[in-house]
Amino acid sequence: MDKNSYYKYMFIVAALWNWILAVVFILLSILSPSSAEDLGMDIPPTWVFAHGFYFLVFLIGLFFYVTGRNLEKYHGLAPIFVLEKVGGFITILLYFLIGEINAAVLVVGIADLIFGILFFEYWLKFE
Repeated sequence: MDKNSYYKYMFIVAALWNWILAVVFILLSILSPSSAEDLGMDIPPTWVFAHGFYFLVFLIGLFFYVTGRNLEKYHGLAPIFVLEKVGGFITILLYFLIGEINAAVLVVGIADLIFGILFFEYWLKFE
């Protein structure tokens, strides 16, 4: 597989990852609000902020998808993508270390870190 195809599919997979996470977490919070406790979190008094966050996760997935469709045009967004994924991992790691979430959520953070590393490679090596 050539590099352009690799990067294209990488961004499409990243988009799917974000979309699936956003939809799953929104549905879980609506259909089973107590599922937050299964992940080591308190049930929030309102889901408005969580749902807003999940919407942004979904929206960032759209940016990944669009980037995968035109790698040259959107290459300049790569540093933002790296910061989003690495920053998400650091946030999840910190909350795991202080005991606010459990290892299941940490796995999601590790997947984000992997995408962050891949986006960094795209940022540096894509021509």
